[in-house]
Amino acid sequence: MEPEHCRNELNALVCDFVERLCLKASCAALQPPLLAEKLPLGLSVAAPKRTAASLRWLLRGERPANAPCDPSEQEEAGLAVVDLCALLVSETVLVHYTPRPKGITPPPIQQSGEEAIDEKYWKRRYNYFARFDEGIRMDPGAWFEVTPESVARHIADRFQYDTVVDGTCGVGGNAIQFAMTSRSVVAVDTDAQRLADARHNARIYGVADRIRFVHDDFVKFADNYTGAPVDAVFLSPPWGGPGHLDCPHFSLRDVQVPDIMQLFAAAAKLCPRVALYLPRHTDLHEVAILAAQHGFPAVEVEKVFFQHPTPHLKLVVVYFSSDVAQQGIPKSITQKSVGRDRAQRLMQSKASGLAGRDRAATLPEAYAVLALSLTFGRAFCESVRLLELRLLKVRPLQI
Repeated sequence: MEPEHCRNELNALVCDFVERLCLKASCAALQPPLLAEKLPLGLSVAAPKRTAASLRWLLRGERPANAPCDPSEQEEAGLAVVDLCALLVSETVLVHYTPRPKGITPPPIQQSGEEAIDEKYWKRRYNYFARFDEGIRMDPGAWFEVTPESVARHIADRFQYDTVVDGTCGVGGNAIQFAMTSRSVVAVDTDAQRLADARHNARIYGVADRIRFVHDDFVKFADNYTGAPVDAVFLSPPWGGPGHLDCPHFSLRDVQVPDIMQLFAAAAKLCPRVALYLPRHTDLHEVAILAAQHGFPAVEVEKVFFQHPTPHLKLVVVYFSSDVAQQGIPKSITQKSVGRDRAQRLMQSKASGLAGRDRAATLPEAYAVLALSLTFGRAFCESVRLLELRLLKVRPLQI
């Protein structure tokens, strides 16, 4: 009986995986994913198209019964533009200066006698934590989930507030840096051991007294929060391990636990300023849908590049806030050196090896007027959105 039960569970898992894969492939077939690497510096506009059924799957995880795998069948089911979202695309190039131990590099270490750390991650240990040799603790999964210190520092430089909530703390890579630029940090995670490691690591950096560690599910935490007003929420959900790069694009539904859509909804309810840390090949059409559903007519998509060993796009950080509409359109690449004096890190690059094309934003004529909405505010943006929908001869998709 037990082997039969195991076979049934395995069969259910396989069927679930295939069904999600079909839904993802169907959406990609109807509208190619919008990837950050394709977007130039400046202002772009996302016009995501979905059927009502695929939209319910994205937003709520509801799977349609007998979902058609043929794109032509889905078109007949009512493919339409969901909404429009202005994307302010910025680019940041990070150069990370880290200490290098003299002598021979020790062999890959063991964590709790369970699993050897892959050599490629072990070589990057100072990129994850510059003070690694002082006793930093990381479980095996954290080696490919923790935010590199240069990126965490950069985001923290932009998050200089009274109270910041890190809803996916892990071993503390981001929370520690937030504590260096903000007055107080609330670090939430469902894993008690990771929270213990984060507290230990925060002591090494001397900021443990500015972080409150909370062992809880972030969605429940946000629903029951009664503390000081929150100025910003940061979310760095799991990406599905190193294998996520094997797929042509990343969907917000690729990870089932935690539910990224629920995480974001809870964050937006807690605070109107949210940053979402995502893989470089995320489908930004889904991000645009997420923004529109929660009342953000414009978002900033920051493309983060690493300069060494060769310039390459590493990840994207999406900033959801009413501030986005007031900050203007990005016109130049930002270059930062991390690991030297913090006050001297920020500098504007005069020339970049990444600039192999004209960086001026090139927009379709029908969308150029959306740039004015950044000046005249959300009401104008809404009127422009309706105008654009008329030009495209579509109606907002209802679910």
